[in-house]
Amino acid sequence: MGITDRSLSYNDEDIYIDITLQEAANPDSNGTLYTFLVPNFPTDNLTIRAIVEDAIGLKDTAFVTGMDVVVEYPKLTFYPDENSFLSLETSSMEIAFSTQLDTLQLDGFTLSSSVFDATYYPETDDAVNFTFNIGNLSSKDTLLVELPSTLISTFGYSFDVDGDNASLGDESKTLTFHTEILGDFDHDTDIDFDDLTQFTSGWLSDDYSVEIGPFTGDAPHLIPELDNQFDVQDLVAFIYMWDWSTENSELSRSIVENYGLSPSIEIKDDILSIDLSIYDESISALYISVNTSSIDVEKIEMNNEYDMSFYRALESQQKAEWSIAQITSESIESHLNLFSISTSSKKDQDVEVEYQILGENGDEISSGMLTVNYTPIPHSFSLYNAYPNPFNPTTTIEFAISTEVYTNISIYDVNGRIVETLVNSKIEPGYNSIQWNASSHASGIYFVKMVAGEYVETQKLMLVK
Repeated sequence: MGITDRSLSYNDEDIYIDITLQEAANPDSNGTLYTFLVPNFPTDNLTIRAIVEDAIGLKDTAFVTGMDVVVEYPKLTFYPDENSFLSLETSSMEIAFSTQLDTLQLDGFTLSSSVFDATYYPETDDAVNFTFNIGNLSSKDTLLVELPSTLISTFGYSFDVDGDNASLGDESKTLTFHTEILGDFDHDTDIDFDDLTQFTSGWLSDDYSVEIGPFTGDAPHLIPELDNQFDVQDLVAFIYMWDWSTENSELSRSIVENYGLSPSIEIKDDILSIDLSIYDESISALYISVNTSSIDVEKIEMNNEYDMSFYRALESQQKAEWSIAQITSESIESHLNLFSISTSSKKDQDVEVEYQILGENGDEISSGMLTVNYTPIPHSFSLYNAYPNPFNPTTTIEFAISTEVYTNISIYDVNGRIVETLVNSKIEPGYNSIQWNASSHASGIYFVKMVAGEYVETQKLMLVK
């Protein structure tokens, strides 16, 4: 005959206490599979007694002895990675525990924002999985989830923060999350040409994963309200975030790798220019960086108005960077004068220039670093003091040429006769020097005279043997 009654109890100091049975979610064919809640009775020798009775009153009793009941302190089992940026498309946050919490003891279990003056409280259906519904996130926000020491399980066991299966009821924890910075697609906390590259490529290929507008709020805490289209709102958002990053960051890009055909970059008449005419396709974006360790750099204003033009001088990195993008209309011009160069040095210098060039689809077509020779150009003609002076038998004569001109530098004796001509030709702009070896001349007073166009200057020299 079938079982008509059953009971389950456990032994607590020789007293059996009834346990409530529940039919299992997937009972066996005889309907005799049940589940029960393990008693809140920590021990390593629990006895469970089962008594069953059939229809005619016959009973049978069975015992299971030596069972372990281990305390289950509530622990965190799931939460977002604190070392990763939260996507701005996140609208909720999930937190999970190892066992059910007492939902009447959730005071202080909150989420707060550093940007919004708001506190969020969790929702749950099972007291194990909790959800914070936080709506739209702000760029560059910090979210704090407070897990107070007052959290307890349904059995009354306190929150176990460090996972050591013990808790004195004084353990609490704060989870810290950072939202991503709008426009910082590579998540390096700086908005630079790498991000402009992704933005440009996405715009030109209709990749809405890099869409950042429309938006509300002020930089850097913009709140995107995406509409699956690229327009001026996306441009404005990127410009706002770039300007904020420039004002608040001294980070510079890592050195770009050499790729593709190098452009022509030169410094002539103190102007650094780039020629892009060697490329067959239209240019959508350009990055140029100049090492400023030994020179001063100023950008040259352009006549053409580009969609995006970002310049910044990174003094701590000794760099000047310029990023230009044109994504809504015609290509970037094939020849650009970019920087005005100056220096206090009179010597020729090698200037390191990094570049990266994107084609019409936003794909990289060239990148790398070039060393460009720079000949400083004087602002005026000059004949500098010879050194040494007095001398025996050689002296060095330095002079400056501001524009290409026919130049004559000659040595005269005290009677006004030319004793030697050192220079008699066209000289390009720059700082120059020449030596006079007077070993074949007698001791005495001589004069060096420089004539360059309308510039005339004479100095006295003293040869002492």
